Amino acid sequence: MVKAFYSVKALRQLYKEMEAKFKVLYPRRGEVNLSYEDKLFFELCCFALSLLNDYFENNLYSLINYQRFISIIETCTLLSLGEEKDFKKINVPLFESQYYLMLSNVYAKNVPSFVESAELKKQRDLSITNLIKAAENDKAYSAQIKQEDITKLKMPILLGRDLEESIRFYLGYIYISDFKRSSQMTGLFDYRDVDDKYSLYFFNDVIRMLDKANREYTCLLAPSRFSLPSFDEKSIHSSYGMEMMAMKLLINKIANKYPSSFIVAALTRFMEESKSMENIFIKRQFYDVNTIFKCEIEWMANVNLVSSMSSTLINFNFNPKLDSSSEAEVRFNSFHKDLTSPNIFCLNTSTEELVNSFFDSLKFAGKKVCGMKIADYLKMKYQEALCSTLGSGFLYDAPKRFFEPETDLFFLMHDIFKFTMHKIRDQLKGLVDISVEIEALDDAVGKKDNLMLKLNK
Repeated sequence: MVKAFYSVKALRQLYKEMEAKFKVLYPRRGEVNLSYEDKLFFELCCFALSLLNDYFENNLYSLINYQRFISIIETCTLLSLGEEKDFKKINVPLFESQYYLMLSNVYAKNVPSFVESAELKKQRDLSITNLIKAAENDKAYSAQIKQEDITKLKMPILLGRDLEESIRFYLGYIYISDFKRSSQMTGLFDYRDVDDKYSLYFFNDVIRMLDKANREYTCLLAPSRFSLPSFDEKSIHSSYGMEMMAMKLLINKIANKYPSSFIVAALTRFMEESKSMENIFIKRQFYDVNTIFKCEIEWMANVNLVSSMSSTLINFNFNPKLDSSSEAEVRFNSFHKDLTSPNIFCLNTSTEELVNSFFDSLKFAGKKVCGMKIADYLKMKYQEALCSTLGSGFLYDAPKRFFEPETDLFFLMHDIFKFTMHKIRDQLKGLVDISVEIEALDDAVGKKDNLMLKLNK
């Protein structure tokens, strides 16, 4: 296990205390009498417990944890802002309004008919009214944005405040540095550029902040008898272990010929993400599945795009010999210099646009699940993931299914993964034969499908 400056004993004590508070708060989700601090600390527990669990399982370098760093820093920033007199008076009352607006925005893009339901429409209209009124009173910040743009903000409760400036002011320069670098890590497109030392540095910083928040937060609610559903851990280890073994064989086969290739680095990172998912199953921390879904689907969308040409899988995201565009060459050089440029093939395409385009390209995108086209369902789930990983308190009011295994989503994730891996096999044809390894990986994913079926019983 990598060494943090906190002892393992101290970290396990922190986990134990935060887990106890989570179990008190969980049954009270959605209750209006919980304080702003209660609601945000609940979300802090959701990200922190999964982060600590990955650390205990020696999986700190999973790219999932960079997203957790981001979510924890954002949540702690909102907690700090809640102590500000004006913010407490004007913005804190918008907490529930923010949730309903974010939720309706998710469904407006993908399930318009649902948004028209009487209750949600009523809540959305009331939320917009509350936000506009609050903006009129928030003299310091409302002037920075137009009122009609308030409802389009990712975190409406800020009413135009700059999140990064708030992180810098309330948490300090160390955390804004951690935040920015973690954002780059979750958006990387060449996985060879990930430097693992940052994960340990950020983990130490975030644990210091979590320890302080845990000591300062007092859970005044009565303890509950809340308990998590139990699963057969042996079956979980077996199904994920089979996938890990198949993936290692695949990576070794490609690495023997192309040891420093893009695809070897990408597949290695995916193994760590898969381990994060296994840990979630073991601990039944399904509230963090959206974090993994967001990161894994962005990984698949990026790898799928890069695998449009076999040469990019073994060389770089951009090969000057394949594209004489001066703009592309400039972006390539910038990308390797500061890690902030988008995928070379995307140029001006956002990550969200890349992901949605990927969903539309799936062979089974037109089929239906939950009464929706698969592509639309996946877009909705991705929007939900963007909201629930924002560190905005969204999980406090989130539907119950956020805290249970959503088997339809898991089945689709497995199908998308196989789709992506088959494309890699086809693109590497003639360079390295990985047919046997891909077949073994398909069998391993099938075993994971059987695990999902057990959860439905």
